[in-house]
Amino acid sequence: PPSVVVANAGIAQAGPLQSADPHSWRRVIEVNLTGSALTAQAFLPDLLHTRGYHLQIASLAALGAVPMLSAYCASKAGVEAFTHALRAETAHRGVA
Repeated sequence: PPSVVVANAGIAQAGPLQSADPHSWRRVIEVNLTGSALTAQAFLPDLLHTRGYHLQIASLAALGAVPMLSAYCASKAGVEAFTHALRAETAHRGVA
């Protein structure tokens, strides 16, 4: 079983929020945030077994504002928070 998982998926849709297509906005959230969570969930049994590593690639956009990329910034901030929560949930079981 794998002992290292690197989650690095990401897409962006640039433009002002005022004219953003709701489908495109949701797609960014689905790929970037939900995709990260589902990837972790799929590999978590293996990582718990091997006491492995979950490496999540986010973005500096998680820490600040990037004009015209509101969905991307929100999704990457969510990825950052999710990863901290997952670490708190699994570290005591050997997953780093």
